[in-house]
Amino acid sequence: AGGAARVETVRKTPSVERISLARSRLDESLAARDAALARLATSDLSAPFTGVITEILSRPGTLVGPNQPVLRITEMLIPEVHVDADERDLAKIAVGQPTILVTDVYPDKSIDAEVVQIAPRADPQRGVVRVTLHPLAEVTWLRSGMTVDATIALGPRSTELVLPTAAIIRADEGVYVYVVDDGVVRQIGIEVGHSRKEGTVVLSGIADSSDVVLEPLKTKVGERVRPRAAGESREL
Repeated sequence: AGGAARVETVRKTPSVERISLARSRLDESLAARDAALARLATSDLSAPFTGVITEILSRPGTLVGPNQPVLRITEMLIPEVHVDADERDLAKIAVGQPTILVTDVYPDKSIDAEVVQIAPRADPQRGVVRVTLHPLAEVTWLRSGMTVDATIALGPRSTELVLPTAAIIRADEGVYVYVVDDGVVRQIGIEVGHSRKEGTVVLSGIADSSDVVLEPLKTKVGERVRPRAAGESREL
C-alpha cells in the first residue's frame, strides 16, 4: 500500500513543462489585465485645475478623437482678462504695469489688475495687440465672457510690495508671514494678490519697512532672532 501511494504522488506532481506553461499563461493574463487598465485610464477626463464648466462641446455617446475637446473649463479664482490695445500705444505698455478694470454690469466696482503678458504679434488687419491682465485679488463676481473696460497706467506701481513666494505661508486659517519685531519672530496676517516670476504681490498687512522672514520653515513664532543685512552670507 505504501509503494502504491508513492507512485500516485509521483503521478500527480506536475512536470516542469506544465509549470512553465502555466506560468506563461499567467503572464499573458496579467499583461492583458494591465492593457485593459491602461485603456480604462485613457477614458477618464481629469481637469488640470479647479474651475467651472462653461461649455459642453461633445454629448454622451459621441465618438471623439484623442485630441478632440469635449468641454471648456474656466478657472475663476484668478481669471485672465484679454484686451486689445492699439499698436500705436505698444511702446507705452509693459509687463507689471497697474491697471484698473471696470464692468458695465457693476459700474460701482473696480478691479485692481496688472499686465502679465503682451502678445508677440499684432493683428495686422485691426492694428491691435492682445494684452493679458490678471486681477491682483480674487474676484468672485467676474464671469467668463464679461466685457470690461481697462485703464492701463503708463508708469510703474510705485507702492507695490512684492515678497518671495516662499516667504508667504498659506494655511486654512489664512495667509500670513513671519516678521521680526524687536528681535522676536511674530506672525502677521496679510492679503496677497497675483503671483509672478519675481514673487507675490502683498496688498495689505505689512509695511515696506517690515523685516520679513524669508525662510519661515526654519524658525517659529516667539523665537528670538537677529535680522541679517543684505551683504551677510545667510538670509533670515
